[in-house]
Amino acid sequence: MAGKEDWPESILYEELGNSDPAWRRTQGLVPAFSEASSLLGIPYDSINTASEAVFRFDVFHNYHLGVGKNYISSAVVMVMELIPTSIEQAFQQLTADFQAYCKRMKESPYHKRLTAVLFGVHTGFQECPDGGWSKGDFTRLLHLWFADYCSREVIGKTQEPVYLMCAEATAKINEFIGGLYHEGIFIKPERAQSLAESGLSFLQLYLKLARCCFERRQKRFPIMPKCHYLHHQMLDVLEQGRAGKLAVNCLVYSCQMQEDFVGRPSRLARRVSSRTTAMRVIQRLFLSIRSLGD
Repeated sequence: MAGKEDWPESILYEELGNSDPAWRRTQGLVPAFSEASSLLGIPYDSINTASEAVFRFDVFHNYHLGVGKNYISSAVVMVMELIPTSIEQAFQQLTADFQAYCKRMKESPYHKRLTAVLFGVHTGFQECPDGGWSKGDFTRLLHLWFADYCSREVIGKTQEPVYLMCAEATAKINEFIGGLYHEGIFIKPERAQSLAESGLSFLQLYLKLARCCFERRQKRFPIMPKCHYLHHQMLDVLEQGRAGKLAVNCLVYSCQMQEDFVGRPSRLARRVSSRTTAMRVIQRLFLSIRSLGD
């Protein structure tokens, strides 16, 4: 393996979507930390696994509470340009469509209305859209609705590449994220390659959209570190699939379920007597877990 002195002068951190980025060959050449974490005292495969590889990225936080919020906020605001009316009226129209979709699909959204404040453009379209919601599930729902909306109101209605790229990128990331959630812990090689390629296509489109908006002098599709983290996860799935191996579903490293569990006793604690909080929460939590087992 080449040493640090053999690196090219410039390696792009934002080489998003490339199945063989230059930065991939620099991994492991420099120690990730000066002092090893005490967590590395936990037994792991130290022969085939570099110490820093023990720490994993969380796809749920990388996307649903990271890249996904930025992407869907920017994509919705971009497509709103096709609605020939004011910002307020455009959001009213989108809200009606969103509510109709939720009713049709039997979804219960955390936010009932799509507003300029929620998307971070209440001061005007000159601002960079910024999703103002805190629930990752709302990101999921917005993606599903927006894909449906684009199939009716974008595809076949315009030839402008920027709007069509929004529709295509949404479809690609829905294939990747949705596919992961429909698979088990291990994914068959062919399926792993297909899912990873959809994810990489999304990142390529995201980068194109960011460049296009920059040329249009619009603040859209910000490039954030979590885009790079997501790239790592997609490449891991792709490379395992290409090697003909069962790919490990990167969702196994997500802490989504643990966070959901933490929220349950927290909610219970706000609904029992303050004098016996600990005991009542334990009792009720035990009963709810037992009922799930039954």
